[in-house]
Amino acid sequence: MPSGFEIDLSDLSDAERRLTRLAAAMLDLRPFWPKLVPLFIGWMRLQFETEGRFAADPWQRLSPRYAIWKQRHYPGKGLLVATGGLRRSASTPTRHVSQTTLELTINDPKVSWHGGAQRAPGMPRRRLLFDELPAIARNEVEQAAQEYVAEVLRRERLV
Repeated sequence: MPSGFEIDLSDLSDAERRLTRLAAAMLDLRPFWPKLVPLFIGWMRLQFETEGRFAADPWQRLSPRYAIWKQRHYPGKGLLVATGGLRRSASTPTRHVSQTTLELTINDPKVSWHGGAQRAPGMPRRRLLFDELPAIARNEVEQAAQEYVAEVLRRERLV
């Protein structure tokens, strides 16, 4: 009575090719980055709509004097919105990509003036960008990553 089992490795070449393509797809994330850009733009929209509360850092109110001036010159405009330039820049970031990195840049100096090291003396901090992704944003990135991996697995016929 024979015992044990037998494994046939004669057709390993097809599996190796597919796994090699899968590894290459996971090491070159350039096809994944476009899935994150709309998420970022949505986060910026939420930052403006919630006046910073989306990232748990509510923007300080305007000083009474400046609030009067702003209402006179830009009636009905919210915080960090006067001409709309900063908001437009946040919704059209410049993209720099490599196989393993995605860099989105908001090309408006007001980002630094309000939230960064270049902030003018006495100007309250109203950060548009955040150091750490809020939980909802992390979940969106994780979901996008899971969908991307599933798409790659289907394309390579590994599922």
